[in-house]
Amino acid sequence: MNKKKLLILIGGIVVVAVLVTVSIISRNRDKPMEVFAHEVELQDFIREVSANGDINSKEYTRIFSAVSASVDEVTVEEGDNIDYGDVIIKLDQESLENNLINAENAVINSRMAVRAELLNLRTSYSSAVTSLAQTRREWERTSELHKIGSVSDEELKLVEEQLLIAEENHDSSRQKLNFREGRELDDNRTADYQSDTRIVESSPEVKKALSDYNISRKNLKYYEITAESTGTLTALNVDSNSVVEPGMLMAEIHDEEQLIIEAMIDEVDLSYIKIGQEVKITSDSFIGTELNGRVARIAPIIRKVGDSRVCAIEVDLLENPGKVAKIGASASIFITVDTRLQKPAIPVEAYFIEDNG
Repeated sequence: MNKKKLLILIGGIVVVAVLVTVSIISRNRDKPMEVFAHEVELQDFIREVSANGDINSKEYTRIFSAVSASVDEVTVEEGDNIDYGDVIIKLDQESLENNLINAENAVINSRMAVRAELLNLRTSYSSAVTSLAQTRREWERTSELHKIGSVSDEELKLVEEQLLIAEENHDSSRQKLNFREGRELDDNRTADYQSDTRIVESSPEVKKALSDYNISRKNLKYYEITAESTGTLTALNVDSNSVVEPGMLMAEIHDEEQLIIEAMIDEVDLSYIKIGQEVKITSDSFIGTELNGRVARIAPIIRKVGDSRVCAIEVDLLENPGKVAKIGASASIFITVDTRLQKPAIPVEAYFIEDNG
C-alpha cells in the first residue's frame, strides 16, 4: 500500500469516529434529566457519649489482721449480708495468749540485754581508762630518759604512737558508754547521771518490746473479728485452716445500697461530660432493664491506656429495683450531651444522583 492510499484510509476512520461522537452527544442532549423530590421532615437530633465500665460500691470496708494468729472459726460466707458488729472471724485464743507470753519474754530479754551491754561498755571504758593512765606514765618516763639520751628517737616515737592509740580507745569507749546511758557524747563522766533502771527502761529496745507487749495484751481482748460496717461480704480470704499475719487483708464488706459505675471516657468526648449529667445504664446482667444514674465524679487526670488516652468517671446509680445491679457486673453508660428538637432533616438519598444511562 502506497503512502497516498494509507492517508486516505486514516482520514476515513477519523471522519467515521467524529460522526459517531456527534450522534451520541445529540441523542443524550435531547433526553430530558430526571429529577426526584424528597420531603424534608422535622426530627430530634441527639448526641450521645457512651462507655463501658464496672459496677462497684461507693462505700466499702476492708478488714485487716492486726496480729499473728491461727483462725479458729469463720462464721460467714461470701455473699452474706452483714450487720455492723457481727462476728465474722474468730481467732485461736490460745495462739493469742502465746503471743502475749512471747511478748512478755521479749521485754525480759531486752532488759537483760541492755543491762549486759551496760556492763560490757563500763568494763571496756574502765579498761581504757587504766590503759590510758599506764601508757601516759610510760610516755612520761620515756620522755625523761630521752632527754638524757638513754632512749632513742625511735623508742620515743613508738611510745608516742601507743599513747595516741590509748587516747583514741579511751574516747571511743567513753562515747559508746555515754550514748547508751543517754549522756552527751563528750560528757567527761565526772558526775552521776541516772539510775540503771531508768537507763534500761528508756532504751529503744525495751520501749519497743513494751509497746509490742501492750498491743498483744490488747489484742487478746479482741480475738473475735467483727464487721465494721453494714453491707455484703464480697471477699473472704481466710478459712478455719488459715494463719493470719499483721496487715493481711481478711475480708471486704461492700454497701449494696450505694452503687456506682466506674468507666473510662475517651479524651475526645471529655469536654462534653459534666458533673450532674443524667446517665442511662444497661448491663448484660439485667438485659431488658435500663437504670438511671448521674455523673458524680470526673478524675482530674487523663491516663494513657494502650493507644488511647482516657479519663476515669464515676456515675451514681440512682435506682436499683429488685437489686438487679450487682457488684462486679459489667455495665454500659449512655450520656446525652446535646439535644436539638424538631430540626429540618434532609434524607440521605437526596444527596445522590441516579444515572440510568
